[in-house]
Amino acid sequence: MRNLIISVGIVMSSILLTACGGEGGDGDSSGGGGGLGYTSISSDSYVAGSFKDANATNFNHLLYPNQTDLGWECAQNSDGRYFESDRVIVVGEGGMSDDDYRWGATLGERSLDRALAAVGLSYEQYLSLKPGVSTEIAGRITTMLTGIDYANEYTGDPELSIDLYDDEVLDRYFDGATRSGLYDAQPVSDWRDISTYIVGNELPGGAWAIRLFEVELQRMTHQEQADLYADLKAEFDTNGAYTDATPADVFDSIEKVVVCLSSSRSNSEWGMGTKTGFEVAAKSATQRSDDLTIGTHEVIHHLQITITAPLDGDIALERWYSEGQAVKLSGMTVTSDKGHGRQTLDVIGFPESGTVYGFANPNEYPDYGQAYNWFLGKFGQNEGIGFLFDIRNNSEHPHGYTFGHKSFVESLNALTPVSCTYDCGYELSDYRLDYSTQLQNL
Repeated sequence: MRNLIISVGIVMSSILLTACGGEGGDGDSSGGGGGLGYTSISSDSYVAGSFKDANATNFNHLLYPNQTDLGWECAQNSDGRYFESDRVIVVGEGGMSDDDYRWGATLGERSLDRALAAVGLSYEQYLSLKPGVSTEIAGRITTMLTGIDYANEYTGDPELSIDLYDDEVLDRYFDGATRSGLYDAQPVSDWRDISTYIVGNELPGGAWAIRLFEVELQRMTHQEQADLYADLKAEFDTNGAYTDATPADVFDSIEKVVVCLSSSRSNSEWGMGTKTGFEVAAKSATQRSDDLTIGTHEVIHHLQITITAPLDGDIALERWYSEGQAVKLSGMTVTSDKGHGRQTLDVIGFPESGTVYGFANPNEYPDYGQAYNWFLGKFGQNEGIGFLFDIRNNSEHPHGYTFGHKSFVESLNALTPVSCTYDCGYELSDYRLDYSTQLQNL
């Protein structure tokens, strides 16, 4: 029954982080050296690499119509040409110069080094956190799992005649064995426990059931993820219950960081973290002297996705935390004023940032950095990154803004303050209301 599918490529489908840019940077945000500004990366320091053709290498993520894993704009008009260095792949629009690509690879390599050091991960650990399958295939796995008629008992619909209580495929992968992992070595659940929980809580087909499967899939090895897809598909095909319209070679996740070059990004919205890496203004479009700082900021966003939501890229973090962590760890400016009275913890997502800060408020990003300092002071330095793993491994709720960031709230409310006085029983809703007072204790 097992079919091994080995190929190159990725399918893009994720919700991306809101664009970040020059707010609070440590360089000259006004630029210089003419209308483009200037970069801190000299051409004689470019990393080694080579140009390749996606059509010749079967690097078909460039050719697939859904490209949101790469960014909003940069790959829409790609001609399939890309540049590859040791750990980075650079894609962009047709007609961009060799210099744009070489500069992008250098920015990516240096920013990756800085971000990994700031977060405290090795490159090998980073790779271990990425899924072995693409966003598309991960979605198909969870769709098949949540679409099965559980033992033909829950709905009574015999259309899918797979008895999960006796199914050898699911017993083989959801076997209760412990998989080693960073910050967490919990076992993959036994299939009978999973199915009992899903049926008992009336979860089949719902987003909560999908989240349960995501947690279990993330505990599997990369090869197990790939094999599970192949075996599930074979069993569904045998039962006449599944149609796979996409070629089977669109399969593997991509290990390297993808830097996506855009000709339309501005100085103020210069970069954006993505599921595969980050999108950034091409060197020929606009430049910043603090490009390595902002590049590091965007890679930290990429790492946040890689840790908390690597299967679908649906970022699980509230904005004050995700931006605050990226501001602080990249070395951007952090607010020191404890009496400003702004309710930073109310910034759950991008819409709330407009309510609290309005447009282009210079305090916004420095305030996020201060809020992250508050978080570390309240819950301990180890929780800065450990908290991301809590969300990855333990949350039962779906991720992202659509679901009110319940996974984030649930995980934060489970944290124990390092020290507390009157606020020992507080949850996040209380901290939001009391934030001005909380800052006084920083």
